[in-house]
Amino acid sequence: MAYDRGITKDKLTVWAGGLGGGKVATILTNLAEANVPELANYYFKELVGLIGGPAAVALAWKMSARRPMLADLLGLAGIEMFIDRLAKVAGEQLGFIASPGPQAFLRAPPPGTHPTPGHWPYATQQRLPFQSDLTW
Repeated sequence: MAYDRGITKDKLTVWAGGLGGGKVATILTNLAEANVPELANYYFKELVGLIGGPAAVALAWKMSARRPMLADLLGLAGIEMFIDRLAKVAGEQLGFIASPGPQAFLRAPPPGTHPTPGHWPYATQQRLPFQSDLTW
């Protein structure tokens, strides 16, 4: 059995490179989707994070026998990409991360005012005297 020397400079470099590489990949996918909004139609960030991350881990596992340090770096980057995207998708689904909503908050006009002509042909937006602005 080989002697493990503990935490070395090489191991710290691999960990920092792997985690940093995963963050860089996440930042680049966010930047690519911001510059090319059509990529959102194809779920680009989810494809890169949720499929590309495990694919990087599988590739690292295949190359671990010949190049263990590079395999560790690639595997950590894949794990970072997967966990980061999984946390963001779960946060959006559970409501922890606010998804982009409507830009303007529509409110009824103050009591006594009339709607613009032609805007609401079958109903009016008038309030009753006991309804305050906070209830709408």
